[in-house]
Amino acid sequence: MLQCGVIECVPNSKSRDEIGKKTDITLHDYFHKTFGDDDTPEFQTVRTLHIELAVITNYYELQMVKLAFRQKNVGGVDFIVSGET
Repeated sequence: MLQCGVIECVPNSKSRDEIGKKTDITLHDYFHKTFGDDDTPEFQTVRTLHIELAVITNYYELQMVKLAFRQKNVGGVDFIVSGET
């Protein structure tokens, strides 16, 4: 079976897609099944790390969009200043 993605680099890990394809439960239910009830330290740790990762990922994506926008604007200014077509 061909697998792809960065998640393969982390031992004993599963991607969200893999969890969705192999189970018919939500991510929250999967966390409960794997790490226990909401009040267990393991569940709290995993939930906190999941939220932090989501925030970091969204921030990174936003920065990349801003960078791409700036690069397009700078490229446009260079094009206009140099007069080249």
